[in-house]
Amino acid sequence: MSTTWMQTASGGKATPSRLDPGQVRVEDIAHSLGNLCRWTGHCRYFFSVAQHCVLVSEALTERENRPDLALHGLIHDASESFTNDINSPLKCAPEMLGYRYVERRAEDAILSALGMDPLQPEDQAVIKRVDLRMMATEAKTFGLMSPLHPDWTFDEPPYDDHAIPWFWYPYEARQKWIERYRLLTVGQ
Repeated sequence: MSTTWMQTASGGKATPSRLDPGQVRVEDIAHSLGNLCRWTGHCRYFFSVAQHCVLVSEALTERENRPDLALHGLIHDASESFTNDINSPLKCAPEMLGYRYVERRAEDAILSALGMDPLQPEDQAVIKRVDLRMMATEAKTFGLMSPLHPDWTFDEPPYDDHAIPWFWYPYEARQKWIERYRLLTVGQ
């Protein structure tokens, strides 16, 4: 069977290679991200992309004093709900140019579906920095990558004082992602 579309958790149809804003549902994003494991699954405990996104969003508000970017932080990996979470070394490979194009189109469709404007480059850089700091925190402070390979260096330092969260089950991650989304979109 060959098809150009996928069924979403809500029973809808989505075309990942040409995602249309009308195919995007917040519940589908939360469901998928809650089921996707970070680190391509190479971590000591299941740690979902949804939990990572909630932590990035909270860090933007609580640690970086950028509540204006918290919603963008929450959805910074939302395209992965349609394109999957590909590890960074593979995603950056020259052979993955087509994937990166599809991922960018999915990001644009999601922004449009949620009524959000694209970020300016300087704000994108803030989110990327917090994303990298949270990655370092997950690996080092939370001990998700233990033992940590001695060759691994971090582009940004971890939040060393960040409390280790309880690792959420997929259903908890979905719910907490949706709760965070609702909190950030009240009155919009």
